[in-house]
Amino acid sequence: MRTLQVVNFREYATFIISDTSIKVTVEEMRCVQSTAYINSLAFHEYHLRDSDEQVAFRVNLTHVVTCLKVHSKSGASLKLSYRGHGFPLELIIEENGVVTDCNLKTFPPDNLVDFSMDPDAHNRVTMTSDLMKTFIKEIDPTSEVVEIGLSSDSPNMSIVTAGHGGQGLLEMDKTDGTFRTIECPLVLKSSYKLCHLRMAFKPLSLFQTLCLRIDREGLLRLQYMTNTPNMSHCVAEFYVLPLCE
Repeated sequence: MRTLQVVNFREYATFIISDTSIKVTVEEMRCVQSTAYINSLAFHEYHLRDSDEQVAFRVNLTHVVTCLKVHSKSGASLKLSYRGHGFPLELIIEENGVVTDCNLKTFPPDNLVDFSMDPDAHNRVTMTSDLMKTFIKEIDPTSEVVEIGLSSDSPNMSIVTAGHGGQGLLEMDKTDGTFRTIECPLVLKSSYKLCHLRMAFKPLSLFQTLCLRIDREGLLRLQYMTNTPNMSHCVAEFYVLPLCE
């Protein structure tokens, strides 16, 4: 449920259900796209009528999260079912012998932006979420734009802001043990709206590991992972478009 909360910055989301996972995707003005991946192994039972096809629909994610939040105790059980086009998404929650049946109206899926990165033309670093949270706290909240740079040269990562207090600069380097992994064959710098980055950094408090990528075009990809047992089958991913120069 908490995985769905971190992508719930818009009211509606597109659910894409396959034989291996449930993908829940939300977009903001086609500039920010977030996806929560829930592996089929997270469920005690998981059945798809036709494993060769995926099922897609749009539903009010805020209502889904609200239904789950009411019964968020560890002893509650959840059955999620969808019978097909035109039918509601049904959530049956049982807790201490009390059964709650929620039926949420579904709609045709959104036409989502297909964000993709060139695997041979991007920089990539992996770090702990706690470390990034420390740096994010230092960002000037009055700065509307944030520049992120990644390079093989020292400092390997830079975050530049310009707010009411003047220009701010945060730097991270592989020599101080900041990164778990670093692959930066290019020298890249791109600028993003701070309000968009705030959406993308929302999962930092839930996941342990952050993988950050930037490609030649400035497309930013943030992937969140964790080793926590009850979250090990969940991943959150964000794409953020850069500002035009």
